[in-house]
Amino acid sequence: MADTIQSVMTGIADAIRKKTGSTDKLKSTEMASAISGIIDTDLVKSVWDRTASGELVVPAEITSLGSYSFSYLSKVTKITLSGVQNFTGENVFTGCTALTEIDAPEFLFSQNVWHAFYNLQNLVTVNLPKAITLKPICFGGCKSLKNVSVPKITSINGNVFEGCTSLEKLDFSDVFAHIYYTKNFAGCTSLKTVILRKSDAVVGINGTDHFTNTPIASGTGYIYVADNLVDTYKSATNWCTFAAQIKGISELPTEASS
Repeated sequence: MADTIQSVMTGIADAIRKKTGSTDKLKSTEMASAISGIIDTDLVKSVWDRTASGELVVPAEITSLGSYSFSYLSKVTKITLSGVQNFTGENVFTGCTALTEIDAPEFLFSQNVWHAFYNLQNLVTVNLPKAITLKPICFGGCKSLKNVSVPKITSINGNVFEGCTSLEKLDFSDVFAHIYYTKNFAGCTSLKTVILRKSDAVVGINGTDHFTNTPIASGTGYIYVADNLVDTYKSATNWCTFAAQIKGISELPTEASS
């Protein structure tokens, strides 16, 4: 809990300093008056006491979160991280057992923090419109995850979606360039469709274990790539293992294209 209190207090202090332009350290007894008009004090109190419920909107003044910042908010169903760009520690959402949706419009994920959204059993929807990469075990164990919006990511970095058993489709944009390390989709037992829209080069892939225990590995799921690269993928290192499951995007079923 000490890490939690420290990260929350630091976030509050940083918000105050950003607003006032001061670089002075703040005592906790000084924060109540200083915070007026900057952050909803009722919100801070509910997070502090772990009584927050429903939708939680984190003020834009807070741009980073440390370890356990929102841990054990067991009644919160949606969290909007208005200005948060990075996590500086792990287990930010540990114990958020009712959480179904995360919207992080400014999140970049430039810090090398593992387990960012790990094991959120009821998480269904994630929107990270500015994230440029997904770090290891990012969504590992999120068994209810179905809707993932990450239009600007260029790479995923190991076990990112491992064990996301409800995930049926992943659609990567034309900036997505590399699948690093190991088992990024392993255990995604419902993953039947992976779309790779990059049209000027084959997406790099390290190893052949990324699709272990998925419909793609068993022959009932497919990887859809730019039509001009189908043959290149089928003969490319590591991708050739899945040659029979590689098709052109023009063959993508209508129901999977939306």
